[in-house]
Amino acid sequence: MPPPVRHVDEPTRRPGEDRPVLTRKGRRTVTVEDLHTAASIHEAAHAVTAIVYGIVPFSVEIERRNRLFGLPLFPGLTRYSDPRKPEVVDYSDRPDKGMVVSYVGPVAELRAFTELGYRASAVRGCVNRASESDMHIASMFSRYASIDHRKARKIGEQMVDRNWSRIVRVAKALRGAGGYLTGKQVVDLL
Repeated sequence: MPPPVRHVDEPTRRPGEDRPVLTRKGRRTVTVEDLHTAASIHEAAHAVTAIVYGIVPFSVEIERRNRLFGLPLFPGLTRYSDPRKPEVVDYSDRPDKGMVVSYVGPVAELRAFTELGYRASAVRGCVNRASESDMHIASMFSRYASIDHRKARKIGEQMVDRNWSRIVRVAKALRGAGGYLTGKQVVDLL
């Protein structure tokens, strides 16, 4: 079996170092660790904002799974009901808040990357691809909302700014707990 092909601009690494997963000549690479941190912040932002709006999530989850184009996937999910006993958690009486809860995840994830030292323009595409389901949910709420997507994103940015320390605290706990927190654990952290 031939040795794996290494791109010329991919830096070498010593055993135990975090492997860079996105490499571009002369630019900082996004590491697996940073992807995991940003994904945890994304899910924590959904949970914290929902709690601020009065809805306690059932659970917050993040896991490392498979790879896509060489990148590890960290799918996350903030559940609002027990999957064994599904109940409808309804934002229909507050679609504006449903849109904002959808937007805070991507907004917080982008902020996490910039605070880790990345340029927003360099990671925006990665965040946008990871947030397609959030944007789909926001679009469903938009049919009934009194605000448009631009306003929901602006409110989401304000929510992230106001609650950043809480979001970071929940994200750290989420990673420390192996990628799973109950809604009660999230409430206790706030």
